[in-house]
Amino acid sequence: MISIDHKNQLGKFEKAIKQAKNRYCWKCGGKLELLDLLLQFTMNEKTIKKFYILWESKYIQFYCCACFEEIESEELLINKPVFKEVLF
Repeated sequence: MISIDHKNQLGKFEKAIKQAKNRYCWKCGGKLELLDLLLQFTMNEKTIKKFYILWESKYIQFYCCACFEEIESEELLINKPVFKEVLF
């Protein structure tokens, strides 16, 4: 259950959340919703701003919850990092 304080924090960013760019899971291509991800975690205003910057970045890709859980389970089994190398 989401706390009232968390709802208030998110309410300050309502316009930005509605205007956020569309994002899709890097693995399965399913549509991701910024609000759904923000509701998963309790964040203060500073953290919400940082997450929004990551969301809008063309250099960051996200997984949906199902794909992330699958990758996380695979990593636990083989005990190696899940992150792909990024070259700049």
